[in-house]
Amino acid sequence: MKLYFEAFAQPAATTKESDVAEVVWQAANDTSERLRFAAGADAVALAKDHRSEFA
Repeated sequence: MKLYFEAFAQPAATTKESDVAEVVWQAANDTSERLRFAAGADAVALAKDHRSEFA
């Protein structure tokens, strides 16, 4: 059980401030009807099942 929780202590994929800034810029300048933007490797991984929403 301890190993299970250790994985949460050091996640492999995290979001950096620069990731968020880049995606905010993309969203502000996007002219499509897209509503969702994943920012950072962890968000992209979580959105994997909903790829069409974050394309």
